[in-house]
Amino acid sequence: MDWRKPPGRYASRPLEDPQVKVIATPADLFDEWHALPLAKQSSDDRFVVRRGRVEDFEAIYDCVDEAFGRKRPREAYDWLYRANPFGFARAWIVEEVATSRILKTGAFFPWPIWRGDEPLRGSLAGDAATAPDWQRKGLSAIRREVRRSHPWARKIASIAGPNDGSITVSTKAGEGSSILG
Repeated sequence: MDWRKPPGRYASRPLEDPQVKVIATPADLFDEWHALPLAKQSSDDRFVVRRGRVEDFEAIYDCVDEAFGRKRPREAYDWLYRANPFGFARAWIVEEVATSRILKTGAFFPWPIWRGDEPLRGSLAGDAATAPDWQRKGLSAIRREVRRSHPWARKIASIAGPNDGSITVSTKAGEGSSILG
């Protein structure tokens, strides 16, 4: 099957169809997102919560692999984090000060989202992971507090496929209704 031609009724619609709206690829705002000041820092001196840089991506992949107990192909990560046509991944990491080890990560991958005819800043959330030896030790709350202090935190429409772990963490943080509807 040719992946460029979607199956079903859409495959037969000509591109010139006036009912078909083409979603423009927006400029990648990674540098702007990264440069904006945060209102909060880590509430625990043992950790730094920060936005991941491109040069952190390999260590982020390692953290996700360690957390889930399997190694994904680097090509899959690279597409999500580096080659996504909508921009670089916006990763939030918790780093241990003493070792500079990334203990927790979670990313938002830029993705087009529309509300009716209105384009929104959108993202697909994923790769929320914690190193096994640091799981259930409060790192999600520390990361969430800093992440929410970003000026864009409430201005991006995000979608995700929640799993049992993310549902538990989100419900505990009082966000269950925003995840589960």
